Amino acid sequence: MKCPTCNREIQDIIEKDNPFAYKIICDNCPSYYIENGFLARLRNFENIYGEDKTNLVRQSMLKFISENKKVVFVADYEAPATIIEDAVYIEFVDVTNRAKLFYTDINSNDYND
Repeated sequence: MKCPTCNREIQDIIEKDNPFAYKIICDNCPSYYIENGFLARLRNFENIYGEDKTNLVRQSMLKFISENKKVVFVADYEAPATIIEDAVYIEFVDVTNRAKLFYTDINSNDYND
């Protein structure tokens, strides 16, 4: 697996007590957690918008993990699948907004019939 923030090859860790997110430990970045739903959005974004804009997203993610002791990148901060004590929960839209890339995920479950 590659580190979602710096794109370097890493070994991903799934903790026994936390099977819903990867704990990312990278020599180049502070450690953090990332849920599969967030990772899927990041990959989808890269497929649609390419590497240049995705690098802006990665820089924004790096700012969040550099500014906070514990970060969990989640699919939905109102119902996170991963609970880490004293962590900051960050959604994909938080990252893209900070990067001034105003992105709407049309695959989200926020739509009502």
